[in-house]
Amino acid sequence: MTTSKYETRDMSGTLFRETEKTKETQPDYTGKVVVRGETLRIAGWLKEGKSGKPYVSLAFSEPQEVTNDDIPF
Repeated sequence: MTTSKYETRDMSGTLFRETEKTKETQPDYTGKVVVRGETLRIAGWLKEGKSGKPYVSLAFSEPQEVTNDDIPF
C-alpha cells in the first residue's frame, strides 16, 4: 500500500470535520492553512444567517502545539 503525505502549498489549506465536539462553542471544522509561508490554524463554525441562509464563520490563529501533558495516557 502506498501512502502519500499531503503537503499544504502556499495560499491553500485543509479543513476536517470535528466529529467529537464536547462543547457547542468548539468549531465544527478545523485544519491548517499556509499564507505567505506561515502556517496557521483555521477553525470553522456552521451558522445560519438572519435570512436562514447557512454559512461558515472562520477564525485563524497560531497553530496549537501538542505537549505530553495533552495526551490522556
